[in-house]
Amino acid sequence: MSLTWQIDNYPGFENGIDGFSLAEKMQKQAEKFGAKSEYAEVFNMDLTGKLKRVETSSGIYIGKTVVIATGANPRKLGLAKEKELIGHGVAYCASCDGMFYKDKIVVVVGGGNSAVSDAFNKNVLATNPAKGINLPKKIKKTEYRVLKIDEKKTLTLPQVLRLIEASKETPIHMQILFAVLMGLRRSEINGLKYSDVDYIHRMLRVERQLGKKPNSKAEDCAPKMLTKQEIKTKTPAGVRELPIPDYVFEAILEERKTYEKNRRRRPKEFRDWNYICCSTYGNPRSKGFHQKYYKDLLKSLDLPDIHFHQLRNTYATILLKNSFNSKGVSHLLGHAKEIISVDVYGDTQEIIEDCLDILEPFIEEVIPKERKDQYYDYSEVIEIDLILEEYFNAA
Repeated sequence: MSLTWQIDNYPGFENGIDGFSLAEKMQKQAEKFGAKSEYAEVFNMDLTGKLKRVETSSGIYIGKTVVIATGANPRKLGLAKEKELIGHGVAYCASCDGMFYKDKIVVVVGGGNSAVSDAFNKNVLATNPAKGINLPKKIKKTEYRVLKIDEKKTLTLPQVLRLIEASKETPIHMQILFAVLMGLRRSEINGLKYSDVDYIHRMLRVERQLGKKPNSKAEDCAPKMLTKQEIKTKTPAGVRELPIPDYVFEAILEERKTYEKNRRRRPKEFRDWNYICCSTYGNPRSKGFHQKYYKDLLKSLDLPDIHFHQLRNTYATILLKNSFNSKGVSHLLGHAKEIISVDVYGDTQEIIEDCLDILEPFIEEVIPKERKDQYYDYSEVIEIDLILEEYFNAA
């Protein structure tokens, strides 16, 4: 403030005032009511006791409270005559100096528009005062990888319904639901615990997966747990909270009943590790447990022979074909820097709308609400099981 040569937005000064004079008046007002001013260099401080001790070049001061207000120094550019031009064209405070640049071309140096935005958002400035902005540095665009999905290797909605219904008679029913209705990875599914479920808000936190830790040995783990160790998610973005579809939530509650029943039946042998997908003894499922049951299901239902991981792609395809925001889908899948595209007929990366007559009334309800801070609010999203239920009724 003391470097600002003209301040017009402080009350009581109709003609404005320079920063140094304003600071001086503040000091004199405080001294009028008993404050004392001392100028000295601080050598040492002891702030551990009830009475604080400050050693300075003019003596030692004792007090109950020490307020440290060292101020801030803006980062200089090091340009010629920059110091001389401070307050005369070079400014570091948008709140103080912004109005001097009304209808003028300004140059913003730094990481973005934070200075002007801060003043505008706090209503210090009624409007953005600049006529235009010349950015002196190249804006680096975020590089995204493209996760390309071949729709021919995913299931259609009717096929998904048949698979879900038939899986009820198998021990991989929950794994099917988590994959095709929530888009989880197989290793993430095996790592899910009942403690990850927010039963009030019906949200699921994904924060681990099961696998083998690097350089670990069998003797370092519990029996038969070498490849079922708890490890971090594939990427930091893999840690996420997801809304649980009603259909899946009810299935979790039923699975929990079975879990408690098995725990009571085998109080000594049961491993009470809280895994949702586990054996009757509480052991987490191995990464290949689902394979036989899954392949048998596909064969018995005469469905395309696709990998289990492609159920996750099926989930993404259904959402994307219903105009669900692609960034929202990336977030749900736990991708940090991937743009998802669906290759419908093998020669395009665009999503071709087809066979959506039954689902069109629900498109608007499926689109996620995007917040200003670029996070996604899923609280009002109609879950995918409602789409399936409506499809059943319409069919």
